This record gives sequence, structure tokens and C-alpha cells, in this order.
Amino acid sequence: MRDRRWTRHLPPPPPEAVLTLSDVLARIPELTMLYERVTYGAAECINSEVWAGNKDEVVMPEDTTTLLELRIHDNGRVDVDDLRRRLGPAAAAEFERQQDSWHLQIAFRDDADLDAHAPAMKEARNGGTFLSSPFATGTYLSSLSSLYAVSFALGMIVRYHPAAWADLMGQATGDRIFPILRAADELIEERYPELVVQELEIPV
Repeated sequence: MRDRRWTRHLPPPPPEAVLTLSDVLARIPELTMLYERVTYGAAECINSEVWAGNKDEVVMPEDTTTLLELRIHDNGRVDVDDLRRRLGPAAAAEFERQQDSWHLQIAFRDDADLDAHAPAMKEARNGGTFLSSPFATGTYLSSLSSLYAVSFALGMIVRYHPAAWADLMGQATGDRIFPILRAADELIEERYPELVVQELEIPV
């Protein structure tokens, strides 16, 4: 088993889906710690390790082509029901508690099975891997789409609510949301171009 990256083909959210700015911010790995400090709520990204193996590397059942092994470092904060919610299409997988982490293995028949049932993993800019929860609609946004959505939302505030934006950027007393909006804005400037380049380099 070795560390490996893969690309999932995610369907777009349904037209009736409603995603809040908070929903999206909670699923951006680089903002996880700041999100929890600012909102006093749990972020929807959990630091994790993931390995993948094929028939040339590990022993697996005949009808299996890929085996994923995940170690989810939740520090005891995620119970079984919450873990299944966060795993999304992989919720039926068997897992066990090992000290401060959840550990699970998931077998996939082929690439289509992996594409449909693998949990959503996001890679942070520093190379760290995070398990990302599905939205209430059961859908996901890629890292690129997430930053685009945040950029769009911030642009709408600037354009249609300039006074509110000025108050936010002015760090008014009691304004807890300013740090994460500033961090998100900086992340978009630095990370978004990198993700666009990565997307263009993916073989079709």
C-alpha cells in the first residue's frame, strides 16, 4: 500500500441546491482550524491519511481492483453516526477506532465503482489530505469549485453590499467573521491559479 492521488468525476450540485458561504468555508482544508476558532462549530474537513493499493501491491479479493485504506484523525470528536455522514457514499464501509483515529479499508471492483463510492478527499496546499463531508444535498464541490464559490460570494458582497464589506474589512468590534474572510481571500489569490494549472494538466 502506498500514498496515491486519484481524480473523481463529481456530478454538479442539483439546480435546487442551496449552499451557504459557511457550508463551503467549512469544507476548505486550509481554513479548517480558523473556521472552528471563528464559528465555534466543527469544520467539515478532517485531517486524514489515505493509501491505495492494486493487485500488484496487495492481496485482495478476485473481484477487487483497488483497495483504499484510510486513517481519519478526529481526536475522538467524531462518533459513529457522524463518521458515516462524513463518509457519504462510503458510509457502509467497516471501520474501527484506533486510539485517536478511525481506521477503515474499502474495496472497489473497478474505476467506476471507485468513482461512485469513494469518500471525498481533498488535498491542502501543504500536501495534507482531508476527508471532506458531503453537503446536505449529498453532493460535493472540488477544491477548485469551492474557491470559485467563495470568490463569487465575496464578490457579490463587495458589489451589492459595499457598506457591509467596508465594515467587515474595517474589523469592527465584535466582528468574528473578519479573520476567515481575509484568510479565504488570500487563499483564493494564492491557491486558485495553482488549482487551475493542475486541472489543465490532468489527462483527458
